[in-house]
Amino acid sequence: MIYIDGIGLSFLIKEVKEKIVNYRLTKIYQYDRSSLSFFFGKNNLLFQVKDNSTIFYLKEEKDLNTDFQSKFLLSLKKHLLNSILINIRQEGFDRIVYFDFEKLNQFGDVEKFTLTMELMGKASNIFLTSADDEKIISALYFSSIDEGNRIIMTGARYTLPFEEKKISPLYLDEDNFPFESPQDFIQKVEGIGKAFATQCYNSYEIYKKYITTYVPLLHEAEIREKSQKILTYNYFSEYEDKVTETKEFSTLNEGLNEYFRTTITSNVINEKKKELVKYVDTQIKKFEKILKNIDIDLKKNGNYENYKNTGDI
Repeated sequence: MIYIDGIGLSFLIKEVKEKIVNYRLTKIYQYDRSSLSFFFGKNNLLFQVKDNSTIFYLKEEKDLNTDFQSKFLLSLKKHLLNSILINIRQEGFDRIVYFDFEKLNQFGDVEKFTLTMELMGKASNIFLTSADDEKIISALYFSSIDEGNRIIMTGARYTLPFEEKKISPLYLDEDNFPFESPQDFIQKVEGIGKAFATQCYNSYEIYKKYITTYVPLLHEAEIREKSQKILTYNYFSEYEDKVTETKEFSTLNEGLNEYFRTTITSNVINEKKKELVKYVDTQIKKFEKILKNIDIDLKKNGNYENYKNTGDI
């Protein structure tokens, strides 16, 4: 599980910007339906859109390129390959991130494009738009043409997935605290997640600390009698009674690399285990059926010798 709300996302954006802004996009790979990489020289910016593990980060380990092809990948290569990443920005403190690109076309004119990533759990998506008119060129998922208050289709103008505007965390001061409850805090202020709200809703001093500093942590926790890894960007009381072990990192990128390195390895082992158990169960059922048929045949042919002797006479 990854807990990085809009506040945590702002810290991650700062880390990534320092490494790749003003660099040229030299390669684009798509590994499967939900993950792809942008290479800026040796820096691998990985995008993953997978429910509660939707995130982007600079991956340290190199993935093997696959032959996976999609219309989205072709659009990305056509419009973004060899362009310059000029900025990474956030929609306030919400979980929407814009990657702005520029490139010269064959006529020497500057073309501008924006890759928009919406980190919204199961509704997460990535859009490629023209920066001039904000029209959608392509998207990772076109699940529904009419999606709530907006239209998702090629040529439609990109609009935000929500209409309600909340208070920016930057505008809060001591007079705003305490909020009535963590839920009240979440409803009124943008970018706030449950763990952050529980930690900060009744104290301006704690809030001020948590919005300006961060400590990436990877917890080993026991949840519903199962061991689970939780990556967070700060100490949150939400997880205190569940945590059995904690590892601290200097950057969120380091924490994300370690999280995916360990969880993916664990998932691979579990998948192999499932395959083996399934194979063994299938073989057991197969041989049980054979044994059952042998017993039936033995009973059926129990008088074979008598019949044979009678036939000989």
